[in-house]
Amino acid sequence: PSASVGIGDIVFIVRHDRSADPAVVIGDGIGPTRLKMYAPEEELAMNDKSIAAVYRVAGVIFPR
Repeated sequence: PSASVGIGDIVFIVRHDRSADPAVVIGDGIGPTRLKMYAPEEELAMNDKSIAAVYRVAGVIFPR
């Protein structure tokens, strides 16, 4: 989780109010990268002041 994130990565963002949301890192490769959440739909800059930490999801295990 401490690895740097890149465009297309799935991440969890933790806000200073202790809430957390899953997001996807988006960007066009030219401008700044952004975080996109889908439920509810929201988009934030990676350096938004409300974000305390960003953790990259390294793997997902689905039960059978």
